[in-house]
Amino acid sequence: MFAEKNKNICVVGDDSQSIYSFRGADIRNILDFQIDYSDCKTFRLEQNYRSTKNILESANCVIKNNFGKIPKNLWTENQNGEKITILICKDEKDEGEIISKKVEEEIRKLKLNLKDVAILYRTNAQSRAIEDAFRKFQIPYRIVGGIEFYKRKEIKDVLAYLKFISNPNDNESLNRIINFPSRGIGETSLNKIKNYANEKKINFFEALNNIEKIEEIQKRTKDAIQKFTTCIWKYIDLRNKISLSEFSKMLIEEIAILNLLKEEGTIESMSKWENIQELLSGISEYENEKESSTLEEFLQDISLLTNVDNLNTENNSVTLMTLHSAKGLEYPIVFVAGVEEGLLPLSNGFSFNDEEVEEERRLMYVGITRAMAKLYLTLTKTRFRFGDLQYSTPSRFISEIDKKFYTEENSNKIFLNESFYNKKKYDDYIDETFNSENDTKKVYVGSRVSHETFGSGRVISINENGSKVTVNFDKYGKKQLLLMYANLKPITF
Repeated sequence: MFAEKNKNICVVGDDSQSIYSFRGADIRNILDFQIDYSDCKTFRLEQNYRSTKNILESANCVIKNNFGKIPKNLWTENQNGEKITILICKDEKDEGEIISKKVEEEIRKLKLNLKDVAILYRTNAQSRAIEDAFRKFQIPYRIVGGIEFYKRKEIKDVLAYLKFISNPNDNESLNRIINFPSRGIGETSLNKIKNYANEKKINFFEALNNIEKIEEIQKRTKDAIQKFTTCIWKYIDLRNKISLSEFSKMLIEEIAILNLLKEEGTIESMSKWENIQELLSGISEYENEKESSTLEEFLQDISLLTNVDNLNTENNSVTLMTLHSAKGLEYPIVFVAGVEEGLLPLSNGFSFNDEEVEEERRLMYVGITRAMAKLYLTLTKTRFRFGDLQYSTPSRFISEIDKKFYTEENSNKIFLNESFYNKKKYDDYIDETFNSENDTKKVYVGSRVSHETFGSGRVISINENGSKVTVNFDKYGKKQLLLMYANLKPITF
């Protein structure tokens, strides 16, 4: 309509940086412009003033694999610069620590400030391991377009459950969880319960346990509170009987917060879903590193981690943000973390269609071209995702970069063109047996067992010292149990 009278319209855009389809952006607005306005003139702005030749050529290598694009070839008069460095890490903890060390090396070598460094990632949840490492090494950082991991509401809500189960006198945590998720318990009812607690000189939780004695509370509210207290007592009883990771998974499953977030189905709710899953992964990682890991020890370590003062300084700090938030920005040193299948490109659990892969490739292109002087791509051999240890595969986008533009660093000498890991054959576990203290018969990986709560299942792994066992139960799926309390019974045929 604007152009109809004078045939005069000018648009500017970069199809290679169209990364917001989930917000309603449509790349066809650019790709089809010449069809809609057949007599238009196209001017390609191909000179890049930001990046070195090695970085720019790497970006060109990736984006040329997209079919939906306007052909162009970016070039620069800048120097060749350093090659990209691909850092192959053991796991996400190792990834965070290696990034920390590389940040310190680069700012010393190039005499830069911390604010000249950016860490980019595909999902907000990935910030947890990087934040943990930065706190450990006391590297100031700030998160752009987001909140520190342990300060995110959904994380504080779940931790409040764990804190309260560990200490039922923690009224602050109880106030946070009494209506999370919503139980329909109104403020008026809560005030009546608190007044009752003050009159009887008992704490809030004791008053909740005596809810039947508070006459002015409606039956519907009483039922909701009794269901809540039953749940809390169940997990108070369970907390030393099963592994910390399994305990946390069961609790989150019972309060059904993940299902509620999935049903909500918004971008924000799915980000919260990923964050809670990342918390479960962090708990599994914590448990994996320690011989004994109690709920109290975990909460104490988290408390120490989140009470570090003055690490977030705006003036001179490393910038952490998602790849989407980084569009339009530039930094001398850039790390793109988690360049693995399932993360970049991000998988929703189903196979990709071509349009989704192409948008993820544009996102990779955006990440690469944020770097001015030095670019690092990091990936892991294993990563805790959704609370379970998973083996990682290098992103397809790495294989699209010509090898002459990058070098690899891996202390274990595992390269991208070799097998990323060697899985132990299932049959190799059969001889790894241990004696259950609750039963004199041998239980080994591959054997069928029964559990008084979860029913029958098959043992799929045992940790090195035989204290923890993972069983794939027929009805309940994988559960990690403490052998001392599991009371597993071998099923004989």
